[in-house]
Amino acid sequence: MKNYRWLLKGDFFKLWSSTFFSQFSAVLFFYSLIWWSLSEEQSLLTGSIVIGIGAAVSLLISPIAGWLADRYPRGKLLAIVDGGLCLLFLLLAISFSFVGVEQAWIVLFCRIIISAGVGSTDAASRSLVQETVLEDRLDKAIGFQESLGQTSQLIAPAIAGIIIYLVGIDGIWYICAILTGLSAVLELSIRDRTRKDDTTKLNTKNLLTGFTSVRGNKPLRYLLYGTVVQQLLFSGFAIYIAAWSTYALHNTEWISGILQAVWGFGSLAGALMVVFLIKSKKVKKPSVLLSIIIGFIIAPLGFVTNIMVGFAMLALAGIASGVLNVYLETHLQRQTTTESRSRELSAFFAINNSLMPIGYVLAGVLAEFVQTEYLFLVLVIPFPVVAWFIYKSFSEAEQLNKNHSVKTSPATAQIRVTRQTDKFKDSIDFYEKGIGLIRLAEFTQQDKRVIFGPTNASYHLEITAHVEGDSYQPASGDNMLVFYIREQSEIEEITNRLHSMGYQEKSPENDCRNKEGVRIKDPDGRGVILMNTSYVDH
Repeated sequence: MKNYRWLLKGDFFKLWSSTFFSQFSAVLFFYSLIWWSLSEEQSLLTGSIVIGIGAAVSLLISPIAGWLADRYPRGKLLAIVDGGLCLLFLLLAISFSFVGVEQAWIVLFCRIIISAGVGSTDAASRSLVQETVLEDRLDKAIGFQESLGQTSQLIAPAIAGIIIYLVGIDGIWYICAILTGLSAVLELSIRDRTRKDDTTKLNTKNLLTGFTSVRGNKPLRYLLYGTVVQQLLFSGFAIYIAAWSTYALHNTEWISGILQAVWGFGSLAGALMVVFLIKSKKVKKPSVLLSIIIGFIIAPLGFVTNIMVGFAMLALAGIASGVLNVYLETHLQRQTTTESRSRELSAFFAINNSLMPIGYVLAGVLAEFVQTEYLFLVLVIPFPVVAWFIYKSFSEAEQLNKNHSVKTSPATAQIRVTRQTDKFKDSIDFYEKGIGLIRLAEFTQQDKRVIFGPTNASYHLEITAHVEGDSYQPASGDNMLVFYIREQSEIEEITNRLHSMGYQEKSPENDCRNKEGVRIKDPDGRGVILMNTSYVDH
C-alpha cells in the first residue's frame, strides 16, 4: 500500500473526498424527492416532473459551467457552489421541519438551484484531476473517482431509506447540508494551478468552444460517437433487466433490483482493479476488446433461466464495463486541451446525457415489441460499431501524437531539458510553487528526479539532485531558461509569488529582454526570464 499513499494526502485527496461528499449529497437528495412525492404529494408523477426538470437544467447550464471552470480557479469555484448548496439544503430542511413544505413549487425551485449547482461543478471537478495528480497516475486517479461514484450510487438508496425511516425527509436534507459544507471546506484548500483568465470573455464563441473543439478534434469526435451509442443502449438497461427477470426468470420485482446491484458492484470492482491491480500503459487494444467482450456476455442473457448464472454473467459484464469506462475517460481527459478542458468535458458529457431520455424510450419500445429471449441479442447488435469508433479514436490520437513529434523534431519523440542541482527541494519549490509548472512525474528509487511540463507536451524540464561524488558544475550567468508568457498579469502573479518566497528580480542583460522581460535567479543562480510576448526570434 506504500505506492498508494498519494490517495490519502495532498490535493487529490481533497478533490476526491470533496467530490464524493458532493455527489453523495446529490444522490441522497434525488431519492428524498421520490419519498417526498409519495408522502407529501401522494403522487410519483410530481416527483418525476421535479427530477426531470432538474436534469434538464443541468444540461442547459453545461456551456456556462464549462466556461466558468476555464475562466476562474476551479477549486474556489467548487467551494463557492458547494457552500451555496449547503445553505440551500439547510434552509430547505429548516423550512420543512418548522414550517412544512406543502407546495411542490418550493421543492421544485430548490431542485432547479441544486441541479444548476451540481451541473456547474461536474466539469470543474473532472478537469481538476489532471492538476492534482502526476501524469502517470491519471488512470488510477480516474478509476478511484469512478469507484467512489459507483459506491455512492449503490449505497445511497439504502441510506436514504434508513434516514427517512429514523428521522424523516428533513433529516436527509440536514445531512446533505453537512456533506456539501465539508466539500466546500476541502475544495477551498485545493491548490489549483489555474488562475483567473481574463481573456476568456463571456460570449457565444467562448460558451460554444467546447462543442466546436469536440467537433474539430478527431479523437474526441470518434470517442463521442462511440459513447453516444453506448448511452442509447445502456440508459434503459434497468428496463431490460426488469423485463428479463419478470418473463424469463419468473421471479418477483426484488430480483430485478438485486440484478441491477450486481451490475453496479461489478462496475465498482472493475474500477478498483484499474486502481490497484491492472497496469494500463497501452489501452487501445484492451478498450476495443472489452467493448466486444461486454456484448458477448450480455447477448445470451435472454435465454438464461438460472438466477445464479444470470448473477455471474452480469457481474462479469459489470467488471468489464467498469474497466472500460476508466480507460475511456482517461483517454478523453488526455485528448482535451489545457485552455478549454472544462468546456470540452462539459460539452462531451452534455451531449451524452441529453440522449438518456431517448435511451429510456428505446428500451421501452424494445421491451414491448421484442421477445424477451432475443431482447439482449438485439441490444448488442450495435456493439461492433462502438468498438470501431473506440478504435478510431485511439488511432487518431496516436497519429496526432506522431505528427506532433515529427514537427517537433524529425529524429526525436520528445525533448527534455535536465538541470542538476545541489538545492533539490528549493529548486522544486521554485519551479512548482513559484513559476507554477505542473509536476508530471517523480523518481526516488535510484536518484531523485522531478519532471515538469505541460501534460502530453513533447518537451519537459527535469530537475535532478546532485549525487555526492558526481561531477557538478555550478551555474554561470549565461545559463538561462526563458518562458514566453502572453499575459502580463500572469507574469505579475508569478513574480509576486517568487518575491514572497524570497527571490528578487534582476534586469536582463539582453537589451530586448530588458524591455519585455523579468529576470529572477533560481536557487542555483541560473537565470529564469519571464517574457511578456509569444515567441519571436530574440
